[in-house]
Amino acid sequence: MPKPEIPKQEQTLTRATTGMTSQQPALSVERQTSGLPPQFTPFFGREEEIFRLREMLTPQREAKRRAVRSPRLITVTGPGGAGKTRLVIEVGSQVAQDYAGRVWFTPLAELPDATLIPFALAKALNLPSTRSSTPLEQVIEALKETDCLLILDNFEHLLRDPQPVSKGENPMASDSTAYVRRLLERIPGLRCLVTSRQPLHLSGEQEFPVGPLPIPDADDQSPEQLMACSSVALYSDRARAVKPLHLPAHILR
Repeated sequence: MPKPEIPKQEQTLTRATTGMTSQQPALSVERQTSGLPPQFTPFFGREEEIFRLREMLTPQREAKRRAVRSPRLITVTGPGGAGKTRLVIEVGSQVAQDYAGRVWFTPLAELPDATLIPFALAKALNLPSTRSSTPLEQVIEALKETDCLLILDNFEHLLRDPQPVSKGENPMASDSTAYVRRLLERIPGLRCLVTSRQPLHLSGEQEFPVGPLPIPDADDQSPEQLMACSSVALYSDRARAVKPLHLPAHILR
């Protein structure tokens, strides 16, 4: 007898995400605090981007009260290495209190195909495996009652042209964006913050392009002025962590 499909997918997800999340007893999402990965280095710059994203991520109830526009799907786009992941984690940490801690980070970079997205979401929410419902339905049931934020990181490699669906096949299996659309349809208070090198092209999506941190013109600038630039401060911090004595004394002060 062939093995059931769900355990096989769970095994694939476990291999793909080994080391990305800690193993701990399953908790109800109502008991969890913000599900964001810890950061061990300072965050530099992006003040304007953070301000704008925080405004756009106003929870639904508060957005209605203030009559402000709050898109439910925001996709942070930009080239690889621009700092998209670190930016959305910083934003998530700053808005976590607005969502009563109901903010979860889901890394997608290691997923081989779109069918594992619901399993990655259930893993991020620390939901126990069950045969009574699909992972997608578990996620919907867990999040449907209140405002919440899902951060979906590195979506671009799952953005493939949908293939023809065979009889009996899951129609969402070849279309990664269909999972996002289903979540937004079924969970009224949900906001999705996505990072990708290209937008998802879903109705209601707000693209938020970001580029690399600006590089200053070094001509006629003092070391102190250069260190006021976030890209230089970031480089200095990372270089200091590797080899402190490599930097000039006036930079280390």
